[in-house]
Amino acid sequence: FIVFFYFSDITHSEILKEFQTQGILNYKDGFGYWIVHDIYEDLALEKIINTEFLQRDSDNTFLNTIKQYSPKYKVVLLDWLAESINDGHPSVNTFIEANTKGILDENKFLLLPILETDYSKEFFNKFKEQILKNDSKLLPEIIETLRTKCIEIDYTFLKNFGINYPLNPLQVRVLDTRPKGSGWKHFIDFLYSNWASFDIKDFSFFLDLFYDWSLKNTSSQEAGYIGILAIQYLQFLEQNRDKYFADIDEEKLFLVIVFGANHALKELKEILLSIDNRKTGILYRFGEFIIKDLRAFSLANSFPDEIRSICEQYWLQRENSRINQYQSLDMNGYFGLRSLMDYFPSSAYQTPIFTLLNSHYSRAVDFILNFTDKAALKYMNSSLDHDPKTIKVNLNRDENKVSEQIFSHRLWQVHRGNHANSDILESIHMALEKYLLNQAEILDQEALENILFYLLENTKSCSITAVVASIVLAYPHKTFRIALKLLAVKEIMRLDFLRQVCERNVLCPMGIGALGLIHQNERLAAKKMPWRRNNLEYIILQYQINPYGESSDNFVLRKNLIWSCFDKHYSELPVKITHDIIAWRMSLASMDIRKMEIMESQFLEDDLKARIQKKSLESQKKLESLNFKIFLEERLSYSNSYEFNYDSETILNYIKTVQKDTEDDDEHEHLTPNIAAIVLLREHFKELNEADKIVMSLLF
Repeated sequence: FIVFFYFSDITHSEILKEFQTQGILNYKDGFGYWIVHDIYEDLALEKIINTEFLQRDSDNTFLNTIKQYSPKYKVVLLDWLAESINDGHPSVNTFIEANTKGILDENKFLLLPILETDYSKEFFNKFKEQILKNDSKLLPEIIETLRTKCIEIDYTFLKNFGINYPLNPLQVRVLDTRPKGSGWKHFIDFLYSNWASFDIKDFSFFLDLFYDWSLKNTSSQEAGYIGILAIQYLQFLEQNRDKYFADIDEEKLFLVIVFGANHALKELKEILLSIDNRKTGILYRFGEFIIKDLRAFSLANSFPDEIRSICEQYWLQRENSRINQYQSLDMNGYFGLRSLMDYFPSSAYQTPIFTLLNSHYSRAVDFILNFTDKAALKYMNSSLDHDPKTIKVNLNRDENKVSEQIFSHRLWQVHRGNHANSDILESIHMALEKYLLNQAEILDQEALENILFYLLENTKSCSITAVVASIVLAYPHKTFRIALKLLAVKEIMRLDFLRQVCERNVLCPMGIGALGLIHQNERLAAKKMPWRRNNLEYIILQYQINPYGESSDNFVLRKNLIWSCFDKHYSELPVKITHDIIAWRMSLASMDIRKMEIMESQFLEDDLKARIQKKSLESQKKLESLNFKIFLEERLSYSNSYEFNYDSETILNYIKTVQKDTEDDDEHEHLTPNIAAIVLLREHFKELNEADKIVMSLLF
């Protein structure tokens, strides 16, 4: 809109006309001159306010006078007051202090310049009694002004989504804000210093204000003050959990405790040690929150042992609890885990474990190994699967040391999430894999192999071994010794082959809200890693052709070690031939470069040669059938985009073959003779004789 600004004195008409020429003023008969642009209006109004303030008879006269100049007087007045306060004009401070009563009535807007400047600290101290008295009207006005007026847009959040200043209104509907001005800090300091004047129950009155500050200023001393007060309030609620307290936003309460943790270590440690999963109440829910909500996982940095203890309490079933065998959709029970918390979808970020690994690796790994061993043992003793078995393996640096691990296809897939498993267990393994992948990129070979050997030597579950195998696939040039150990165990090679087959079925389900999207994106990124499509057989084969640039001597040594392992497997092959033994022999043949045709084909046994040829012919036949089916479906929809093309005689022969070969159902179960007949009748009807048409009619 255009704001009209009338001039009572227009004796300097030439000057006014010059302003009109420059576009600063405009003129219309009956209206007079007015300022065209708001910026010039503000400058003029600021000069008038300053003049009227110096010439004022009283404060009320001053406020009433400047109202008459422009509807924008409040905006300009507030800017002028804030600037004057910062410049240290004592008369302005006196004016504001004298109008404190007016602040509570018609001039509430005068609070804004106070709360945006350092003068707010002096103001709070001068009006301490008025702020702290029981029926104070000033206290809620300060809180409302801080939360609604003393704020600014937080562009940091928007930049994360590629939105830069200046904003396009079409890009953003809801703007993220942050506290602005010194009043926030000074007011929180004031409240903390005078907290004895309040009842602990009054904390809920300030919770929204405290949350707004702590959310954007987690490292500030004031966030620590808020955290200490929040812990006191949490203890009060726990002690009075039988009573009802309305309007408590527990999530905000928990978060301000988390945000202020670094400044309230002693107080928070006492709270964490007192958490008991056998009790109900707000303290129990706080325990759930800090091991479930991503925003609370930072506590693992300062309280690793306490977080580990809480995880065990909340995740593991009690000693005498029984698995409900009828809860088939709930997998936690089969692993001895509780089902009170929802960790779907599984993700490396679903639990505090990833944070714990980054800040306290040794403690985190020992927790993971111990926790996984308990879960695997419970699983083995459950009725979920019939195939888990304990196998003695030598995965140690000491060649003479043998350990036992529980093996099953389900356990091997835990870190990939492509089998029905416990979400908690999957998330823990995903966190371990993600951490090891990050470390493998920067560690040298010796350091990385030491970490992986520690895992292999101290686990009783093949699920941990599967994570180690994943690191080998990602960084084979740093993990030869580990790969050689894995090659020595037939079951490991078989399970990782199955894992590769299942990779195409890995799902990345989305949870609820923004956090659900974070978990899904993490899984999508993990799925897209290029080495997922490989398996250990491929890596062992690669070692034998030296793609990693090893020296000649080292390359020969590695080949000989691998071949020695192959020879040991060959010597242990049983006399009795079974399907599994045949599959294992073919697996060995696919890895052993000595038995490949390009090298020395005479090393390949005759029976394996025959089986390979048979499989090759079967695969070729299936491929031809698949090409034919795709061609028919394309032609049915009048498309010519497929590279293969078949004439009418080929299509007719196929239909006749299907009718004659009625016993071989499997060969044609995926093909559609009816589609072939439709295509033939529609496109080659004139080429068919009467006998062929009769053949077609038998299909319908």
